[in-house]
Amino acid sequence: MKTPRRVLWRTKLLVLLLAFAVVPSVAVALIAFDTMERTMTDSTLDGLEALARAKAEAIDQFTDIRRRDVERMAQLIAPQLTDLQVAQARQERSSPRPSPTPEEPPEQLDDAQAIGPDGTPRPVPSPSPRKQEEEAPHEDPSSDPAARAVEEARDELSQKLGLLLWDQGAFEELIVMDRDGLVQASTFREHVGKTAAPIEYFDRGRKATYVQPVFLSPITNELTMVIATPIRDDSNTDIGVLAARLNLKRFFRLINDFTGLGKTGETVVAKKLGDEVVFMAPTRHDDNAALKRKIKVGSRVSTELQQASRGDIGRGVITDYRGVKVFAAWRPAPSLEWGLVTKIDRAEAAAPLSAARNRILGLALVVAGLVMIASLLAARQLVRPLGELKEAADKISKGNFDVELDIRSGDEIGELADSFERMVAAIKYFREPKTATEEEIEEERRREDEIAPD
Repeated sequence: MKTPRRVLWRTKLLVLLLAFAVVPSVAVALIAFDTMERTMTDSTLDGLEALARAKAEAIDQFTDIRRRDVERMAQLIAPQLTDLQVAQARQERSSPRPSPTPEEPPEQLDDAQAIGPDGTPRPVPSPSPRKQEEEAPHEDPSSDPAARAVEEARDELSQKLGLLLWDQGAFEELIVMDRDGLVQASTFREHVGKTAAPIEYFDRGRKATYVQPVFLSPITNELTMVIATPIRDDSNTDIGVLAARLNLKRFFRLINDFTGLGKTGETVVAKKLGDEVVFMAPTRHDDNAALKRKIKVGSRVSTELQQASRGDIGRGVITDYRGVKVFAAWRPAPSLEWGLVTKIDRAEAAAPLSAARNRILGLALVVAGLVMIASLLAARQLVRPLGELKEAADKISKGNFDVELDIRSGDEIGELADSFERMVAAIKYFREPKTATEEEIEEERRREDEIAPD
């Protein structure tokens, strides 16, 4: 028969004491850590959600302010454009051409004609530039009062545009087009005399205020936006279109304000164009993201940006466009039909929690070490007297009653040792032969005499 493996009480006590001391501590630590993690996640997402809401509102407010600025400027320049058109009409009446000669169409304004599905300007073929009439001498405007009136009206309109541009630091160019799309005045003089008829912002700006999506300007080679609005005279008749090109540096500073986003957080904005979601501004981790970084609709990459560009609102722990786990909150920016995501790397946001976890684990290890030392001492104090009692019992079982116990304690073990010593003394007393004393013999005789008959 196989002898079962012996497990000493010292080992059992050590395991029991460790279990009762460490297991509750570990359980409490795990519960506390889980609570801390949930609290940290909720507070981080709450903060990101508030930032995303604030950023979306700021973008909408910025766009709304710029729209109202352009509409106000259109009202301010309406008298000057009216004067210019009246002067042009007088010039045509005063200098009728007996046999009009066909002219080359004006040169195409080289600007954002339309935003294609890939988020870049879609070029429109330009007609041939107007040729210089080399055969005919240039007419001196000073000799023609009507022509001089036109030039004076144009100069007055240009000066008004210059003052408005100086007053409005958010714009980098103002363009005034007539009802046919011909540029009558601009703060960028090279644009005067060109046509903007095929350009989307002119066509849509004739009907209502229109915000052209972000595009790369072929003139400045910088990202820009154009806001176009109708110009109406006192009788509310459309007489032209004002287009204002925005300086997006301030706008991008608003989007890329990293306050409250640590070292890795950022705000990403994108617009759904066709079957792609196109980034509309540089990001903290990619300065060239605008119009170049794109996400296929339906892909598993940056699903939160796809949702935001569809107008959805949400938050959670996701994988961003870099393939990094992040805490994120997303929502739309309706004024530009953008989707906005505010996020921060999970590793950075959870760094305080990781530090707290390491401190808790270190404390748990210290507690476990102290408990082990205390358990060893307790086991030794408990098992040593039991071992001494076992050795004494083994000696008695072999007939050796000369045992002495060195156990001095006031607990149950001490009482057990005292009882054991009394038991040994009793056994020794009954096993040793007895010698009768004289008093015992005398007492025995007296009892016998009392019993004997007279």
